[in-house]
Amino acid sequence: MTVTEVKRGLLLKMQEAFPKETYKYYAMEVKEGFTRPSFFTQLKPVSMEPCNYNSRSNQAAFYITYFQKTIDEAEALDVIQKLRDLFGLYVKIGDRAVKILDYDYEFSGKEKNIAEITVDVGWMDRIEHKTDAPVIKNVELEQKWRSRA
Repeated sequence: MTVTEVKRGLLLKMQEAFPKETYKYYAMEVKEGFTRPSFFTQLKPVSMEPCNYNSRSNQAAFYITYFQKTIDEAEALDVIQKLRDLFGLYVKIGDRAVKILDYDYEFSGKEKNIAEITVDVGWMDRIEHKTDAPVIKNVELEQKWRSRA
């Protein structure tokens, strides 16, 4: 599973509770001219370690910044709780599952009224090995017997 597939799957999960018709979704490069209410999201790698020759363990932080239409702490806390309930213990992406490792939030901005949520996710993937070596078609074995003398 690629990082792009993971982010797309997390966004689709968010859109179940926060539909695109009501909430806008932006990447982090948008700085101005956005509409509210909106979510800014970013997926940043934490670690991508090989486990063995064929598999890798991945961990990433999914950052969500929520901009309300009008500032309301109770509404922001409701959104934070909805996201927490929505993600639960894992998120199904295609036929795979991404484990939710941690969930955290804080308020930022000059007035400390912008909700920032961090969801740590983890998944395993396969390490693809490309080779142009020919496939073995025949194997010949020779067995020799040693006598005990």
